[in-house]
Amino acid sequence: MSRVMSGIYTAVAAALMLAFLVGTAPKAEARELDEILDSKEIHLGYIIYPPLMNRDPQSGELSGFVIEALNFMFESIKIKPVWVEVGWSTFAAALQSDQIDIFVGGSFATPQRSLALAFTQPFAYMGNDVVVRTADAESKFKDVKELADLDQEGLTIASQLGGAPYDYLKAHFTKAKIVGVESSNQSQASLEVLAGHADAAYWDAFISARDVQEHPEQLTSLFGASPLDVSPLAWAIKHKEPELLAFLNTMLEYMETNGTWIEFERPYRDELGGYFHVKREYVPAGGPSAE
Repeated sequence: MSRVMSGIYTAVAAALMLAFLVGTAPKAEARELDEILDSKEIHLGYIIYPPLMNRDPQSGELSGFVIEALNFMFESIKIKPVWVEVGWSTFAAALQSDQIDIFVGGSFATPQRSLALAFTQPFAYMGNDVVVRTADAESKFKDVKELADLDQEGLTIASQLGGAPYDYLKAHFTKAKIVGVESSNQSQASLEVLAGHADAAYWDAFISARDVQEHPEQLTSLFGASPLDVSPLAWAIKHKEPELLAFLNTMLEYMETNGTWIEFERPYRDELGGYFHVKREYVPAGGPSAE
């Protein structure tokens, strides 16, 4: 590991000490940080979503930069990460029933979801994208500058049934034909375009980037460099766990500022289209460099 990691033990230990001092306040009703420290285990909910998180179907071995980074982080402070596979539709119930302490699968933090769960600060950002056939990109789609430009008579747009992109199209588009596809394969909308069953697919920019990478001659992204409807990716916990939330935010801030995320993401860069960080800018407060 690079020198970027060399200060991690001291910094995270200090964060834990701070969380411990805060934890002397009256205990919340829900499972809290002190219980995790006593057990020396933390139960982390994950979902198969490569290259963030993956599991080998034969060996059961876990991989992906989120899993690798958190194994390193928690093991460095003598807390054993116990990985529990959940689903998009079941992770909230797993949190509420204490099957897991944190869902680190990268859920989108929205005001609506925050009514039921507490979210950490974001660790990355994702948006949506439109995929079309390459042959059409410079013809029927050459003047498309924003999503609303696709609401045209004669166009068929595919999107994953039940997802936010599909719901948006159904609510706002009045001219284009909106087709909902239902499949466990998140690339199904792009495949509909590839097969000629739809003119465009509107879906997760992360998935869309992978689809274009797999079919570079046939598919083209319209908004890959500047995704639509960007949302923050965050970890989720139950409400009423203030000490745990404070600790996780400290960990995420540390991982972002000292380069931990970048270090573990680096081997997977070719697979991270549609996945973004916010660029930090440091402004000198004083001294010679401020002049």
